[in-house]
Amino acid sequence: MSTVAPAHHAAGVACGILALSFAAAPAPGTNRAQLRFVDVAARSGLTFRHDNAASPEKYLIETMGAGAAWIDFDEDGWLDAYLVNSAPTKVYQPDQPLRSALFRNNGDGTFSNVTARAGVAAEGLFGMGVAVGDYDNDGDQDLFVVGYRRSILYRNDGDGSFTDVTDRAGVANRDKWGSSGAWFDYDNDGRLDLIVVNYLDWTPETNLYCGERRPGYRAYCHPNKYRGQTMTLYRNRGDGTFEDVVFSTKLGYETFQTSGFGTRFVDYDNDGRLDVFVVNGHVMDNIELFHAKTTYAEPKLIFRNLGGHFRNVTRQLGPDLSRAKVSRAAAFGDYDNDGDEDVLVSNNGDQAELLRNDGGNQRSWLQVRLVGVKSNRDGIGASVVVRANGLDQRDQRTGGGSYQSAHDPRLHFGLGTSDRADSVEVRWPSGTIDRLENVPANQAITVREGQGLVRTPRRGVRPTPRSANAPYQ
Repeated sequence: MSTVAPAHHAAGVACGILALSFAAAPAPGTNRAQLRFVDVAARSGLTFRHDNAASPEKYLIETMGAGAAWIDFDEDGWLDAYLVNSAPTKVYQPDQPLRSALFRNNGDGTFSNVTARAGVAAEGLFGMGVAVGDYDNDGDQDLFVVGYRRSILYRNDGDGSFTDVTDRAGVANRDKWGSSGAWFDYDNDGRLDLIVVNYLDWTPETNLYCGERRPGYRAYCHPNKYRGQTMTLYRNRGDGTFEDVVFSTKLGYETFQTSGFGTRFVDYDNDGRLDVFVVNGHVMDNIELFHAKTTYAEPKLIFRNLGGHFRNVTRQLGPDLSRAKVSRAAAFGDYDNDGDEDVLVSNNGDQAELLRNDGGNQRSWLQVRLVGVKSNRDGIGASVVVRANGLDQRDQRTGGGSYQSAHDPRLHFGLGTSDRADSVEVRWPSGTIDRLENVPANQAITVREGQGLVRTPRRGVRPTPRSANAPYQ
């Protein structure tokens, strides 16, 4: 059923913070098989290692990257992975070229590196974050790679390749240290706009010496040694070009500074309660010289929501979570389409990790993909409310989140022991409301604005992965 409501609300946007609300859920069960996260990056072929361009000069850009994203670039229903890399500097010249990487999901638990064919290596860009969105409303996902001194917009050509349209689009963000980016439709005109969060006014020429002047004690400077930079807001003109409207919208007069790295509310065990997943890593590589109990590499943390309080369950979910890393980005998505959320982690100067969720799908779940018609095609800004067993869960489709990350475009809801959702309600930025009733659990559904439930064409279907539940629809 579709009805139209007054478009009196503005689309909410949160760069780095995903706002979700939920009611009380039934008490979690205790008799079930062990759940754990397992790093399967190497065995799956996702062999990416970030080079942080570390040098004795302690350039601040060395310790701040880099990003990770899930993107279904070929629209086959399987999440592909994109990982951002750095670039040479005045004081660091690597033996091999540094390139970001796109890995195609083969649908059998493995990935293939298709960077060269796709044309998205971003070679020469000291990359930071990444944002995914269909800015031209042509039905496929485009890629914006955020970087130091410039950024790159790759338009998805729909044939497995991308074209660098940065200069034509006018979104290079030149001479700024772009950290993170997100797509959203701020003026509600049905076209995705782009916000870039810029960090500090730092250059190699203004690099300061911080720490003690003895061997091994030079440190990365605290960010308060430098001036902050204003964010950039690019308005989508609808003709393939953008204009910077940050000051005309008055956003340029506000500053936002955040601390911490990849963090997200995620229902990792599908019990209907949102848990907290955090990846960590200090910014000073010799911090232990100054604080004996603090280390550069740090373990990840998962706090399970027990209904009113949280419990640190990291050690219960496998040794890979407790292994100390200098982690930055954490991109969440169900890459193997088995009904639970996995995590792609980008580690500074180290191998990426693909943390496959083994056992989270023992409880029921529902994934919702949105296709806008009057609103932007990605449905960014739309809110979804799923009701099951008296529990209301609310989520919003955003164009970016966490730190330097882009996530699964499908919204994921854990349904606990319920075999269906009593209702699914989608409120679109245009004001249109779509409502579905009695939706079976353990499937991914597509909701088209004003039309309701539709089937997704099964393009390029490949073998069903291990432990998959219902087929992708």
